[in-house]
Amino acid sequence: MKLISGVISPFSSHMRFVNEKESAEFIEQFSDVPIVNIGSKISPYTSISTDYETGFSELFDHFVNVHHFRNILLIRGPEYHASSEKRMHIYREQLEKYDIPFDPDLVLYSDLKKRSAKQELERFLSDKNKPIDAVITINDNQALGVVEACQELGIKVPQDLAVVGSMDTLEGAFSEPPLTSIREPLFELGRAAAIEIIAQIEGQPPLDEVKIPTSLVIRESCGCNTQEFSRHQTPNNGLRDTGKQAVFDDTHNHIVHVIAQHKGAISNELVECALASFHQALESNDYADLLMLLKQNLDDSLESDDVLFWLEVASKFQINALRYLELSSNPAKLTTFIAALTTLKNRIEQTAIKFQSFETEYYLNYFRAIV
Repeated sequence: MKLISGVISPFSSHMRFVNEKESAEFIEQFSDVPIVNIGSKISPYTSISTDYETGFSELFDHFVNVHHFRNILLIRGPEYHASSEKRMHIYREQLEKYDIPFDPDLVLYSDLKKRSAKQELERFLSDKNKPIDAVITINDNQALGVVEACQELGIKVPQDLAVVGSMDTLEGAFSEPPLTSIREPLFELGRAAAIEIIAQIEGQPPLDEVKIPTSLVIRESCGCNTQEFSRHQTPNNGLRDTGKQAVFDDTHNHIVHVIAQHKGAISNELVECALASFHQALESNDYADLLMLLKQNLDDSLESDDVLFWLEVASKFQINALRYLELSSNPAKLTTFIAALTTLKNRIEQTAIKFQSFETEYYLNYFRAIV
């Protein structure tokens, strides 16, 4: 009996310590079913990839035109890490665009962990006598390692050295200083992969590649005062400049879209109540009732597929509450709410493991943790 109808995997992450031939041999064992790869282009399979060029373009424009940086160091991943190769190529293109000479000494190879990036920067600062204005890393873990190294060496971030991460994690957002980061559309990658694999299983011809754009999230580690910058920068497609109503509208529209895709019977009354409570909590800066309501809905849905829906609602509230921080005049309570909501989500996810049969869609929700 055929047990597997299709395979979705971030093969570039799994294969980062092996060469191209070994990678191809591993993937070949699944070749009798549709394959969708997340994170890199592996022919002849469909790839759902992150368009790093959009985020890097915004970042270099910001570095050069706002901060006037010219000496920009890149900490990338291992040699065979496909997304690092992509970003290395884009990094060189951006240097050329702004007439900045490429210096191979300003590219450091690291694994994806905080400790490794810390060690590589320490080694660079010890061995090379070259000035640097800014460090770009390929995830927030690496960026936090860079910040830690700087703190131990007496280098002030961002006054002496700007640091930028990638993936826009909560840990980075709440670090000191808060990390400027390239936001990667991790949930959207998983969603696009699910749609494509289902289409292929149903007999539709495979797409070659689907690209999902990145964007720059500006905080303080690049040298910006976030509130000052958000008042003076030019409009863009993010939520930073469009005000509170845009946060509410984005939350509402996203959840309506999720309801339309959900296979369970979601109570519209409960959803409207949750949305109204989210709106009221942000306006009043009082989050106790909202947290209690989310806890009730998550607990009540634990033994059904509806828990996936309410976890998605909680995730959207979490993300947009984080964006709302930049608009809040008193962010301390909101920060506490985001931390409490993160703790609640983690508890529910771990408890749900005991009840769920783990259909494919459940795993896809969590590709953001491994891509």
